[in-house]
Amino acid sequence: MADAASVRAHAQYDCTLGIESVLLTILIIVNIPIYLLIAWLIFDTQANAADTIFDTVVSILKAIFIPRFVRVLMEDDDGGADTLILVVYLFLCGIIVYGQYFLIEKYFFN
Repeated sequence: MADAASVRAHAQYDCTLGIESVLLTILIIVNIPIYLLIAWLIFDTQANAADTIFDTVVSILKAIFIPRFVRVLMEDDDGGADTLILVVYLFLCGIIVYGQYFLIEKYFFN
């Protein structure tokens, strides 16, 4: 049989996992404007300047989800959308969420 202390510790651990998941989800959703700003700074060059932020988002989604050879076949290849730039973009977005999560954990949950 499990003693009361281990049951309470397990219940507290489960509660902490739920709070962490909710916090990460909120951070990801709240940071969408920051992701769009970073995408605009990285992908919107002078040669490929988009008219609206929507055009920038569509071009980023095309570069992420459609393989390059398919874009070349469709004659819609964006020469500036290299794989390394996409990896750096996703890494920056992850670093932003991790940094905010770290600060919240450090100053609010301890």
